Amino acid sequence: MSIIYTINQKAKQAVRGWLGLELGNGMSTSETSTQKLIQTYRDYYGGKHKIYLTDRQKAWLDQHDGDLTFTVNHSATVVDAVVEKLQVIGFEASDPEAAALLWEWWQANRMDVVQVEAHRWAVRDGEAGILTTWNEVERRPDYVLHQRFIAKTAGGDGYGVWVEYPNDNWMTNPTHAVKQWTDENNKDRRTVYYPDRIERLILERSKWVEYRDNPGDPWPTPWVTSAGQPIGIPVAHLRNSGLESDLKPVIPLQDALNKAWLDIMAASDTTAFRMLAFFGWIPTSDGKEPADDGSNLLAVAPGQMLATRKRPTEASIHEIEPADLGPLLEIEERIVYRMALLSGTPASRFLTSRQVASDETLKEQQEPLNAKVEERQSLFGNAWEDLGYVSLKMAQAFGGYSLADDVEIETTWKPARPVKETEQIASAQGKKGLGIPIETLWAELGYDQDEIAAMKKTPSYRASMAMMNIGVGSEIEDSA
Repeated sequence: MSIIYTINQKAKQAVRGWLGLELGNGMSTSETSTQKLIQTYRDYYGGKHKIYLTDRQKAWLDQHDGDLTFTVNHSATVVDAVVEKLQVIGFEASDPEAAALLWEWWQANRMDVVQVEAHRWAVRDGEAGILTTWNEVERRPDYVLHQRFIAKTAGGDGYGVWVEYPNDNWMTNPTHAVKQWTDENNKDRRTVYYPDRIERLILERSKWVEYRDNPGDPWPTPWVTSAGQPIGIPVAHLRNSGLESDLKPVIPLQDALNKAWLDIMAASDTTAFRMLAFFGWIPTSDGKEPADDGSNLLAVAPGQMLATRKRPTEASIHEIEPADLGPLLEIEERIVYRMALLSGTPASRFLTSRQVASDETLKEQQEPLNAKVEERQSLFGNAWEDLGYVSLKMAQAFGGYSLADDVEIETTWKPARPVKETEQIASAQGKKGLGIPIETLWAELGYDQDEIAAMKKTPSYRASMAMMNIGVGSEIEDSA
């Protein structure tokens, strides 16, 4: 590291400290509000809702020592409907060796499972991060999923990452990423990742100061290749549209839905059964006059027998027919339909209709969801490609790999829209006639890179490639 570089970094740090901008000793009002809102999204996804029960409802709904609370949770459905259709099945790259390495590392990190949680957090919270570190033993990158940071003062656990952008414009390239946590000594720590350096900080007396694992370690740590080129920010940022949760328009309706169900249960508890009205006498449990505190008043229950010593002319009992709960149930359905409409989720995910919907109707209901999934594929695909670029740079810098510097990467997704197999095959055959590589067509058909690799080992494929190499022909069909 040059002396001029060190002086420049010290000068920048001093200026940021003088302006009170040294990564903030506290949180701004807007950041606090953002973190509290994200925590609300997490709570609602997990079924932790604000519920107001009457004393009567508490008696039979507020159970399980408070560990399980009453809710009709459709918030999770809104998120999961999107996540279920998001599946990375491979990477295409201008360098075949790079593509093979990326998929090898993907498998080694068991990303088939990790990606599900990453997509869930990004859709639920609005964003999530994947931190990439270098594994010296395995000579490959390690991927660690992190939630968006929420401070303990905002209701979170004080652990996670966030990414900063110029002028808060998330559609531009980020300036840096931050990981914050509390260490084993109960000290708050930060690691700030820039494209060309890493700064480690610790909170001392309400101020963030330099931290070194060892006294002789450089600060900041250079983050460049042997040629001096920046490796890049090692945090892949999965960004939902606008950095906003898919639950933002849903939570008010979720509250209304919970209230509607409480009303339905209150009505069913009090008016859904045949009621008795007593005239001329008040039934008590001991046959005596009602006590001042009402302790001996008789609670009417199904199958109970009532009697009085008064003559029929002095007392009577009249029946009150049960109330119709249909209007309340209709309100509940309207809320659910509105929730489905605003979130782009098929109503069939919430309601089971007695009528069998046609294939065309089901297809129309799926269209908003498919469009939303394809949008997320573009947004999240950029993050997975960023992860790939940093991984390749790290492999060159720390693993001794010799790879091209201008590799282009593209994430391959399982198609969001279900296509009939006959239509898929016909489309693939047509594209094959245009000279599109068979491996690309297999990926479009939904095969992942492992399956494609297995098919490339078949005798028919190898024979076809051999024929093409000697110029005999290229139209041999795969017979395996």
